[in-house]
Amino acid sequence: MAGFDHLARVLHGTLYSAEGETVTYELNTPTGGGLTTATFDAIQAESRQQVINDRGLITKVKTKDFLIKVTQFDDVGISQPRRDDIIIAEDGQKWQVTPPATGLDYFEYSDHKQVLYRIHTKKVKS
Repeated sequence: MAGFDHLARVLHGTLYSAEGETVTYELNTPTGGGLTTATFDAIQAESRQQVINDRGLITKVKTKDFLIKVTQFDDVGISQPRRDDIIIAEDGQKWQVTPPATGLDYFEYSDHKQVLYRIHTKKVKS
């Protein structure tokens, strides 16, 4: 099994280098230490869910997600993503941390070992 652990680390590093980008994470509320922004490596993703609305119709919901390592938050003293925080992508687009219309929380772990946060967002209108 040790060989598989090594391959997982290599694959994870390759994914970040191939698909990742550097994002600016702006806190809605500063941390106790006064931190208001941090820079993280992230991967853009999306989630697709189906929900039943008030009239019983199935609606498809798509969210822009950012995958960010939990340790990056820990390293700067942020306990976890928070609602209404802002993620600024490399292209300058701003995304607000918010729960999707499906009733899910605004973030979840992306993997069973809880190494990556999957942070749900919506685009901030200019």
